Parts: sequence; structure tokens; C-alpha cells
Amino acid sequence: MLRFGIDARPLQGETQFRGIGIALGHLIESLEKHSEHYRFIYFVDDKLPLPNVLRHIDTTRISTTKSSSLGRKKYFRSVLKSFSPVSPSKKDVDAFFQYDASLGVPSSVQSVVVFHDLIPLLFRENEKHKARHGSHKVKDQVANELYWRKFKSDLRQYKNASKIIAISEASKQDFIKHVDPAKAEN
Repeated sequence: MLRFGIDARPLQGETQFRGIGIALGHLIESLEKHSEHYRFIYFVDDKLPLPNVLRHIDTTRISTTKSSSLGRKKYFRSVLKSFSPVSPSKKDVDAFFQYDASLGVPSSVQSVVVFHDLIPLLFRENEKHKARHGSHKVKDQVANELYWRKFKSDLRQYKNASKIIAISEASKQDFIKHVDPAKAEN
């Protein structure tokens, strides 16, 4: 029986209410219908409530990980990682599925990662900036620079992926053009 690790932490943060969390929740519900053929192991944060979609899952199929509580604080989450990367071992899973690359892509096992879009990068010049002066201007410049460093770090996570699945043809083309053409999958 093949064993798949799935990072379910997008269902525990603010992304649970956005497209990433909603789509992942539906995916897990669908996968569970095939759990007699495959074994799914879900990785969750030990300090956050278990997602509703996993409440009926046998606890032996749920693996907890540590998190960065500071990274989830309002003023830090745009520059610090909210979660520590998951490090599944080959003895526990045959492959790993990551729906949100910003949470980290393990290099210890084969992995499939979903690529969403590059909207922050492609439309960076369209960002609205308040006219700020003095220390507020410097603070905004520093925060903006830290955000872009984190964003670029998130993009580098794709180098660990065995396969990448884009959510659309447009996202696939953006990935090929701006990130890594060698990793793009149909």
C-alpha cells in the first residue's frame, strides 16, 4: 500500500478560509474515499486545533509538527515563516504532497507541490503605497524589503519538489517564464 504524506497545515491558519484551504479540504475529503487503496498521513501543527476535515481520521494517521508562534503574530507573519518545514522520513511515507510551498518542501522524500501564481511578483509595481514621511517611510521600506526576501525564499522551495502541478495553464506559463522552466509539468 502506497503511503502519502499530506501537509494539512493550510487548514489550520488563515488560509483555511481562502482558496488554498478550501481546495485542500475538498481534496482531502475526496482522497479519503480511496483510503482503502492508499494510506494518507496528515501533518498538522501541534499548537493549533485539528482541522474539521481530519476530526474523523484515525489518530495514527495524523503526525504533529512544531510551529513558530511568533511567525503567526500580526506584525511578523509577513516576514517570518509561520510554520517549520515538515521532514517526513522514507520509512513513514513514500511521497509527500504540499499544497502551499511557503510551508516548505521536504527533500527527504519524493514530493508533489502545487504552484498557485506569481501575482505578488507580476503586479508588484501596481501596489498601492501610502505617502509616508520620516520613520514611517523607513519602516515601510524595511517591511517591504523583508516581505520580498520571504517571497523569494518561498519560491526557492520549488527546487526541492519532484513534481510541480500548476493550478492553471497561465500559472504554468508564469512558472516557466519567471521561476524554473525545467520543473514545469503538464
